[in-house]
Amino acid sequence: MFIYPSLRHFSIVAAVIYINGVLYHSTNNKYLRYNDIITNSFFISYMIYNYTTSRKYATLGIIMYLINLFLYEKKILGKNTCDINHVLGVQFMLLIGLIRALKEQLK
Repeated sequence: MFIYPSLRHFSIVAAVIYINGVLYHSTNNKYLRYNDIITNSFFISYMIYNYTTSRKYATLGIIMYLINLFLYEKKILGKNTCDINHVLGVQFMLLIGLIRALKEQLK
């Protein structure tokens, strides 16, 4: 998902998110998971602070991430359902927020 803004808007942030996501999700390495979470948290915090148009999308993405994580840890939802929720509810929301921030940056 994040390959689009990295190529379209020449966004280094989107490229780093994409690379971290591919590395973690293709290996399931716990250290790469923590790296992915910490790096994305930093980018989201920066985006929320600096770009007002992305705040609602970032907030929704964070809420969806926490709910999805809770439901998975409590074994209420299975892995496949949580993966779909993660892509549609978390990554898609954050992607929209990032694209809005990139457009705001160009103004």
